[in-house]
Amino acid sequence: MGMWDGENWIWQLQWRRRMFQWELPLLDSLLVLIEDFRPLKEGEDRHIWSFGKEGVFNLRSFMEAFYNLKYGEVEQKPWFRLVWQGLAPPRYELILWAILWKRVNTKDRVMRWKPMVEDEMNCVFCGVELETVNHLVLHCKFSWRIWCELCDLWGVAWVCPNEVDEAFLAWTGAHFVGFERSLWHACFMAVVAIIWELRNGMVFEGKVPNWSGIRDKVILLVGVWSKAWKENLPYCLEDWVSNWNAIRAWKGKRMMIR
Repeated sequence: MGMWDGENWIWQLQWRRRMFQWELPLLDSLLVLIEDFRPLKEGEDRHIWSFGKEGVFNLRSFMEAFYNLKYGEVEQKPWFRLVWQGLAPPRYELILWAILWKRVNTKDRVMRWKPMVEDEMNCVFCGVELETVNHLVLHCKFSWRIWCELCDLWGVAWVCPNEVDEAFLAWTGAHFVGFERSLWHACFMAVVAIIWELRNGMVFEGKVPNWSGIRDKVILLVGVWSKAWKENLPYCLEDWVSNWNAIRAWKGKRMMIR
């Protein structure tokens, strides 16, 4: 890989085959790029994630760097940092992130490169409206019923905005504090994830959604996620459905949303 010549490091890259002629300019560019980088002369080398403040990889910094490199400087949306709060596993945070950016393959996006007849373009749930992110997550009558049931559980009234990112911002701006705010925030993420998984189950596996009990499924999913919050909740998963008000009122160690 290289060698020390006194205080100077000399790169000696080795390849599995001989370089093609057209690859030589690329090699020259690579050598110029890495010329100022050298390993530690004493001690062990270690990996550093240069896109994060602490040099440690995390999904938030990866997605921010990815969008910067692919699409240019990321527009700093008001909700930008509200996604990566550690309230859900990275997989679910990534689903929400993609939906807020409208980078998921709903039918209105697929039809840009794949011709469809009119019936194929409609929402897989209601079969009436064009399937867009906003319709699928918020305005479809089946999805809207989930939101209404969840709001009834919390005892709140909610006027849903037209856009999913505006809905997320409005939801996370509710006046809950401490642990209760974490629950409220995580519920939005759980609803979005469950709707997207139900949709994909219909499209790719031909599954028929069971709409009864979706609200309880949302609560149980948040309950599973809460095990990683270091809250030491004195409740089992069954209590999340049967003793919801007691869990909401729990006053243990509070998790702060940044």
